[in-house]
Amino acid sequence: MNAESTGLRRISLAATLCLTSHAEYAAGVASGLPLWHPWGNGGHAGLAIGLPWLLPVAIDCYVVDALERRNGMDRWAALGILALSVIGGSAYVAADMTEAVKAAGVGVVLVLVLARLYAKAKPSKADTKAADIARTEREAEEARRVHLEQDRERAAARLRIEEAEHLARIDAERARAEADATAAAIRAEAEAEIGRSEAARTAAEAEAERLRAASEADIALLNAQAEADIARIHAEAEAKRAARTPKATRKRTPPPGQADIEEDIADPTGEDLEVDTHVIPFAGQQGRLVSAVLAGKLTHAAAADRANVSTKTISRWVKAARAAQDTQTAVNG
Repeated sequence: MNAESTGLRRISLAATLCLTSHAEYAAGVASGLPLWHPWGNGGHAGLAIGLPWLLPVAIDCYVVDALERRNGMDRWAALGILALSVIGGSAYVAADMTEAVKAAGVGVVLVLVLARLYAKAKPSKADTKAADIARTEREAEEARRVHLEQDRERAAARLRIEEAEHLARIDAERARAEADATAAAIRAEAEAEIGRSEAARTAAEAEAERLRAASEADIALLNAQAEADIARIHAEAEAKRAARTPKATRKRTPPPGQADIEEDIADPTGEDLEVDTHVIPFAGQQGRLVSAVLAGKLTHAAAADRANVSTKTISRWVKAARAAQDTQTAVNG
């Protein structure tokens, strides 16, 4: 039934169903459905129990359901079934044809009443306007609800975007701070390395300066020792020359048959090592050894072994002899 049905419509529906139920019960009895008379066939013969009572229930419930669903085919089928059952039941209980026609007419009227009860009422202009207004309000309310939902979604999206941007800024600042710290650490390490390099270079320069000073001191010491040895050798040579001059003069005219053997001139090894005592400021074995080294006949080591001195001493003697030769050469012009 329509939601707008009033109490009068409900009363009309109940009465119509009761009348149609009587005709449908009669149709069930006419169809031969079994009946039981528990109280006998006396005064309560009308109070019978049987299957014909189920026919009104089945038909009326189906008709009401079909009319409420408002489906065209179901409506017409339900009304047709109701009309057949009502007309058939009314004709069964009628005494003659005239009563049967009257009962059939009543049944048709009942079917039409039931059909009109569930007919779709045409709304008035006021109802149409009110319905339009209500629909418009509902649509406006729905639109406002949709707009509010969209606004909430946009606000939530903006909040999410702002939160993401804030997190991105925080991450960027953190990354920048870490990069700055790393760069500062690298700069500090580089400066420390540069400082260590500078210190190492300074230490190397100081060590080189110390070694150079030590080398210069050693050179100066060696030069001083060499000059002292040269002066001493010059003095010894002059003294020996002065002491041997008369002896040398006597030996130029030795007696007949006497060999010229002088212990200070002969070489112990028997080698013929001559020395120019006028140029080399050495005498005796020293002069011969120095002369042999200058001539390339002996090495420094061999001369050191013969003189029982170190090679450094032989080097100083050779250096003094060469200086004496250079001096003699410069004097001779």
